[in-house]
Amino acid sequence: MADLSQEQVHRYLNKHPGFTKRYFLECIGQSELQAWITEQALTNKTSSLNQYARHNSVTMTTFQNLVNGRRIQDAVPRRSKEELLRMSQIDMFMELIRDVANELDVNVLCYKILLNVKVLTHSDRG
Repeated sequence: MADLSQEQVHRYLNKHPGFTKRYFLECIGQSELQAWITEQALTNKTSSLNQYARHNSVTMTTFQNLVNGRRIQDAVPRRSKEELLRMSQIDMFMELIRDVANELDVNVLCYKILLNVKVLTHSDRG
């Protein structure tokens, strides 16, 4: 059998995805595959929204502060009404989605949602 270089094997696997899938499913353990996928996901963790992203984990201290009713300051300041008025509708919806995903305080989240809806509907109250 001829010696194959890693490059040749790599090209073959890329050209034959069906074979590659079958090989990995039959010959590699599920735990090993999961470990590879997790490792790959962690090393390639990038986002187009990095400028808006916040660390989204809840530490024990953060959790205890929430349980005890102590308000935690936002890492990302709220946008003013004027800033919201200058944004396009798509940007406003993306901002709202980020708020829903990141905001831990339900009262603050409701306020942000109402403020965005007010601007989107051109409401005169608020």
